[in-house]
This record gives sequence, C-alpha cells and structure tokens, in this order.
Amino acid sequence: MRSIDYFGRGHDLDPGRNCIIEAESGLELTFAEVRELTFRIAAALQKDGFENQDLLGLYGPNDGMQLVVILANWRANGNWIPVNTRNEIEANVAY
Repeated sequence: MRSIDYFGRGHDLDPGRNCIIEAESGLELTFAEVRELTFRIAAALQKDGFENQDLLGLYGPNDGMQLVVILANWRANGNWIPVNTRNEIEANVAY
C-alpha cells in the first residue's frame, strides 16, 4: 500500500470530514477538497515533466498546504525529500 492510499482510505470513509485545520491561518480543508487539490497539483507536475519516482524537495514552513503538495507528490508517484526552514545550512557531518 502506498502512502497516498492511506489518505485515500480517509477520503473514502468520510469525504466531507475536515482533513486539515490550521488554527493560526484559519485554513480548513475537507478530505474531498484536499483530494481535488492533490489531483490538480499532481497533473500539473506531470504536465511539467515530472516522472515516476522523481525527487521533489519542498522548502517551506510546516503548514497545511505543504501537506497538500506532499500528498500530490505521492499521488504522482514521486519521492519526497523532506526539507524544512529550520534545517541548518551547515550540517555537523563527520567525513
């Protein structure tokens, strides 16, 4: 089962149920609304040349729309590279 399939199960159980709620911004999206957005974003990615198992890195804050794009990436069968605005520029890596 793919990650997007778990989201699909939530949608199938209750499409009208809230999927994303952001208290700070007031954003509220149902499973049906998120599903529609993920199909539209996935189609746009593929139209722009995104292919099966391509990598997608997202740099931005942890918010509801970031989650929508991650789900869209999985819907397009891409690989998500987690990047966060809190990541440090210089990593403490031993070579």
